[in-house]
Amino acid sequence: PFKFQGSIGRQLCRQILSTKLPFGPHDYQLDVITRVLDGEDVIAVSATGSGKSAYIYMVMIIALAILDDRSLCPSACFPADPAMVVICPTTALEEDLEQKMTSYGLRAKAVNAVTKMDAECANINIWQLVETEVTVLLISPEMLATQGFQGLLQHKRFKVQIFKLVVDEIHLLNSWGVNFRPTFQQIGLLRQRFPTSTSFIGLTGTLQKGKPYQSICKFLGLQPGKFYLHRRSNARPDIQLNIHTIRCNQATENFPELNWVLENSGKTLIFCLTIRLGFKLAVYFWYQDSQYLLANDRLRLFNSLNSSEYNDQTLRLLRGHSNVETASTVITIATDKLSVGVDISDFQRVLIIDPTDLDDLWQKGGRVGRNRLKVKDAQVFVYIPSAKMKLAQDLAAERRMSDDSGTMDVGLVDLISSSCLVSGINEAYNNPVNDPKCSNLCTSCQALPPLVRPEICNCNYC
Repeated sequence: PFKFQGSIGRQLCRQILSTKLPFGPHDYQLDVITRVLDGEDVIAVSATGSGKSAYIYMVMIIALAILDDRSLCPSACFPADPAMVVICPTTALEEDLEQKMTSYGLRAKAVNAVTKMDAECANINIWQLVETEVTVLLISPEMLATQGFQGLLQHKRFKVQIFKLVVDEIHLLNSWGVNFRPTFQQIGLLRQRFPTSTSFIGLTGTLQKGKPYQSICKFLGLQPGKFYLHRRSNARPDIQLNIHTIRCNQATENFPELNWVLENSGKTLIFCLTIRLGFKLAVYFWYQDSQYLLANDRLRLFNSLNSSEYNDQTLRLLRGHSNVETASTVITIATDKLSVGVDISDFQRVLIIDPTDLDDLWQKGGRVGRNRLKVKDAQVFVYIPSAKMKLAQDLAAERRMSDDSGTMDVGLVDLISSSCLVSGINEAYNNPVNDPKCSNLCTSCQALPPLVRPEICNCNYC
């Protein structure tokens, strides 16, 4: 029987995507999407900026192309009007994907508290719109338990359309789903509500080996041997990783360790654990500001307390200054709201103050230098509060780490106490020494050859 994973199937997928997209698929992208098209459940792990989100629209583009011209693959079995449900952890990610998919000719719609309210103000039933006019539903976890979405799943017409369920940034199920946003708990239960023929795709750039990986599989009901794990290295050989100590606690209002940020041009992204800390840092920078960043609208706060209009304006500002060498300084102080999915191509440096765990650190670090043609010498600076740094060193020395909520994350402790930060990342994420290279058929690699691991590490531990 025909398989998309076979040579003819892969050739067909490459042919369709090369005519529908402005770029050709990587071989490793074909490894994933062909299995998804064959109905397999897949967890895909690879570095930030490696094209994981493309799996979503590539699958749908191929299915729609074959339905439009059955002669391409007469034996393919898809719903007559296929739909895909994509669960996104943040509204910024939803809207970013909606814009991208719409540009590729897909009927995508982001549904969250804001877009639902906007639809109601316009006297539009957003769930009816999704049922009749949408191919890709991008939905926030908070919407999963709403009456509108539950009603959508009970509607026979929509239910038979669904052929793929996608959860982006699945590593967040281990943290946000337990402590921060309980609505993430709905995702594990949601799979049981879908037709058994609906295959699952889980995407992430940060899924540690061992217990974190096992926990995700259990949460999603994925049994060993019954799904495909596609793990590529999530290392970023194009960035320099640095870890430093900072004097910082809940009462801190001065941040002299960060004064150097004001002296550097280009785009800087600073992640703070709370909105309050981010605001205090912004006030501190305002008092230290000799370049009038605030007066020139170049110091921005990006968080959930801002209006959506202000956050959108910040994103437009960041996307409008694509030339790092000539752009004015733009400093963005953000919370987790900007940590996943939003594709700003040219952050020169990313600072992470007090990361909660290793996944949090590496996910946020992945925002830097996503377009290496625009950014040279991309840097990530991790600032660990002095008390937490001492605790990590003590825990590492005594090996007293446990899974209790009051203890530091094991992965973060291991990284802090490692002799090399890059080696620490590779060990934690079970990264392959070398990923398989694409064939000569990959036009994307021909246009931009993949990075190779440098012989000499440039992290500040080496």
